[in-house]
Order: sequence, then structure tokens, then C-alpha cells
Amino acid sequence: MKIKRSGVFFIPILFFFCTAFVDPAAAKVMSVKDFKGDYYGARIMDTDGAFRTGLYDITADGNGGVSFTTIEGTLGPLTSTYDIDDRGLLTAQDGIIRGAISPDGEYLAIGKFSQSEPPSLLFAIAQSSGLTNEIIAGNYSIYLLYVISGAEDGAILNSSAGNFHATDDVLSGNFTGDDPELRFNGVYAVDYSVAPDGRLTLTFTDGQNAAELGPMHGVVSKNGNAFVVVDTTNEGARAYAVGIQQSESTEGNMAGDYYVTDFGYYDFYDDNTGNDAAGFIMDFNAAADGTLSFLETASTCDDCLIDKKITGTYELSGGYQFFTDFDNSLGGTKADSTLNLTPGGSVFSLTHPTYLGIGIEQASGTPEDGDSDGDDHDSDGSCFIRSIWD
Repeated sequence: MKIKRSGVFFIPILFFFCTAFVDPAAAKVMSVKDFKGDYYGARIMDTDGAFRTGLYDITADGNGGVSFTTIEGTLGPLTSTYDIDDRGLLTAQDGIIRGAISPDGEYLAIGKFSQSEPPSLLFAIAQSSGLTNEIIAGNYSIYLLYVISGAEDGAILNSSAGNFHATDDVLSGNFTGDDPELRFNGVYAVDYSVAPDGRLTLTFTDGQNAAELGPMHGVVSKNGNAFVVVDTTNEGARAYAVGIQQSESTEGNMAGDYYVTDFGYYDFYDDNTGNDAAGFIMDFNAAADGTLSFLETASTCDDCLIDKKITGTYELSGGYQFFTDFDNSLGGTKADSTLNLTPGGSVFSLTHPTYLGIGIEQASGTPEDGDSDGDDHDSDGSCFIRSIWD
């Protein structure tokens, strides 16, 4: 028997559906489910003029509950229930704790904002796995806020800023500052080690007054873009340090909306003491034309101005670091600040000799592009293929 072959050919017709890649941070609605998992966080607090530090293991359940377990330091454990708005602003249900979570859930910065509570700042980074020392090889801008052992309560806290290169398990570089009384000016060497889950240890081994700093413990991000460490020793300095990996930038890299959690010492009453501890949460915008604006919406200062619109400018210097100026900040406290942006642009440090702000990128508050909306797009906006047979 012969089989007759049909003269009809079945030809697949392929349809390509494509869209441009959409940055998840640019198109996302945030909620409590975005804060879930384990983090390490370093905290600074002012208690009646005394500088206190702590390191925490943080667990968030993704359902509005979070616990902070003390690993090191004198600051006790915490528990909280919270809400997160569609752009990533986190607010505890008691109204005291406020801050921000990054759109990818990698970073958290929160502070205490209540007249009855001392001001504080906690910067946390998600725990990882499989990390080695190589994760922080490269160049970093490091900000060190500290108080020397024996300083009287209410003493002005000084800071140093430095550019360091990490290689062969050693950070080496130079801390510099305009204040001649800075105790950590000059060239330093710092041994470091990274545990698989991101726990980071820094040990100052060489440099002026390096022995006054005990080992500093904290965490580094899984991409090496940022780290935070804290010294909780009872002797020597109590210190808090943030490192931001340097990368080539443009003004366009800076443009966007951020939430900034701020902790510092100000001269609100023009008495030249500079020891008025306070914290702010800022809705912060950087425009591509080099202008800045933000609204200071909360403070622990009893009678300083809040809900005040601050405007200013920023400009790139050295290819990786931004310098800022704000023409109407409280007492000029934020004039001539330095801004260090991570390579991914999702986090920055805003620094001045006596204060530190952590900026967290805001989500857009709009849905991510995806198939669930029936528009034939993958969730990442990439191309996919459908075939139809005639």
C-alpha cells in the first residue's frame, strides 16, 4: 500500500512581542510583603547626649511584623508592627519608627521620630550566602562618625571621610577632614573579613589613633555596593561607618526620588554648641538639571522647624562623588554636604562632619509590567514568542 502524502504544509507563524526592559524600581507598587527575610543592621542613637551603638539581627515576616535582636552593643532588642506605602515608606503602627525599604528589598533605613524618644538611625542590609572577601575589592568612599572615649556627654561628634582601596584583605587609604581636631586624619590600613552571609569585620591596624577603634562589625551587600559597620566597644571609640563603592557617574545617574533617613548633631539654637541631636525623614528629589529639593517631615527636635521645603543644587566631582549645597537648610546645617551614590543608584550616603543621611530609592507606586494585565508582556518587559498554526 502506498501512502499518499498530503500537499498541505503546516507552517508555524511566529509572533514576537517585545517591550523595552523596565527597571523594577521604576514600576512597582510596594507593600509589607516586600519586607521579608533576614537582615543585619547597625544602629546609632543619642541618649541624653551620650552616643550609643548597636548591631542587630533583623527578621521581617512579610506580613507587617519585624523583630530586632541585639548581637552587640548596649541598645536593647525591639519588636514592631508596620505599614509600607506604595513607594516604600515604612511607618511603625505606633508612629515612632519611620524609614524606607528599597524596591528590591535589599536595603532598609529607619529612624525614631518622637519627642519622647531619643533620635536614632538604623541602616540594614539583607543577609546573603556564599560571599567571600572578594565582594568588596575595589574603591570605596567611607564615612566614619565617632566619639572618643572619655568625651563629656554632649560633646560634638566629629567625622572623617576617606577614599579607600580594598585588595588582599586590606582596606588602605586616607581619611581627611577640614576640622584640625579630627582624631582620624591621615593614612590608615584596615584588615577586613567577609562571612558567607555578608557579616563584615573591619580591624584598624595602622594609622593615627587606630588603636582607639575596636573591631567594627556589620554587613556588606551581596553586590558589594554598600556596607555598614559599628564599633560597640566600651573602651576606645564608639563609631559608626558607612562605605559606598565608587563608580563612574553622571548627573543623570543621580536623578530620581529617594527617602532619606537622617541622624546628626545640629546647632538649632545658634549657641555654637552643635550638640542638638535630631533626626529627620526626607522626601528627597534630585533632578537631572542638578537641582535638589526635599521636605523635612519629622524631627525629634522639640521646637525646630519641620515640614520645611529645602532646595539646593548638586554637582559631580571626580567622576563618582556629588557635592551639594542647600540655600535654606536649618542653620545652614546641610550646606556643603557630600553625596556618595552606589553603582546601582539605589542607595546613597549624605554626609557632613556631624551628621549622616541614608538615601533609599523610592518605587514608582505604579504596577510592574507583566502578563497578569493581559498585555502580552513578560514581567521584565522582555520579548517572548507565540506561534499560531493554520
